[in-house]
Amino acid sequence: RRILEDGPDCYPISVCGASGIGKSVLVKKVIYDSLEMSTRFEMLAWITMMRPFSQEEFLRSIISQFLACSPGGRQDSVSRTSNMSGDKLVTKILQLMEGGRSLVVLDGLSADEEWDQVKSCLWDDGNAKHSCT
Repeated sequence: RRILEDGPDCYPISVCGASGIGKSVLVKKVIYDSLEMSTRFEMLAWITMMRPFSQEEFLRSIISQFLACSPGGRQDSVSRTSNMSGDKLVTKILQLMEGGRSLVVLDGLSADEEWDQVKSCLWDDGNAKHSCT
């Protein structure tokens, strides 16, 4: 229910449990792939955490998936992001998130340090939602 609430807040929703019990499958079926979610959120991204963590690849992955939600803009914009770094990638994500609701699922997030690395990139927009498995 909380993920469907309207409001200006941005907050994480965690799904915790032992490895291999089906947390990712649950989130994918119940949240990410549901028709209700696709109509409630303008931008959707399912990100599998990489190790070692690469902030730029992480940001490019979000941009690519957000652009897939935008008709007509994907190929041209994705190719332009290959030359972007750091702040420009964050700015691009925030531009894509403007004026709409966003859902970013972080699959395989397992340490506070990883969360610290990614939250600053995604926490600025009041309508963003994050699901961590």
